[in-house]
Amino acid sequence: MWNDSPSIWRTGEFYNGLTAEAMCEFESLTAPFWCAQNAVVFAEKQKPCNILFLLDGNVKLTMNSIRGERLTLATATPGEILGLAATLGGSNYGMTAIALFPCRIASLPRQSFLDFLFRYPVAMGNSARLLCAEYKRGCEQLHSFGPA
Repeated sequence: MWNDSPSIWRTGEFYNGLTAEAMCEFESLTAPFWCAQNAVVFAEKQKPCNILFLLDGNVKLTMNSIRGERLTLATATPGEILGLAATLGGSNYGMTAIALFPCRIASLPRQSFLDFLFRYPVAMGNSARLLCAEYKRGCEQLHSFGPA
């Protein structure tokens, strides 16, 4: 049912400009796993040990407001990195990730990912751009909560 070809790894901005050698090394470092529909991939305030790459399926990203309301922030699609800011920064997750459908996710230990970034500056630049995009999306969402 799921495609195991290497091309699934090449979906998403993180992979832009990576050489075949870098892609081969990256794929060898990761461990794909399945996540059932409605499973919690990670929870808000949990400490990340691994960086997660969404290969197949969709993941809903939510957080609790200060009033205790559950807010949906986004829906991650294949090619996205889940919890990039928390994993890179070594902080707790600021959101919860829930599989909307059965998902396949590739997991990579945090330190292995950091070592990979230092070996491949293109991957580091791509990660920085993805962090900036996350920040911009967050700012845009905050604007929607302001006074009318």
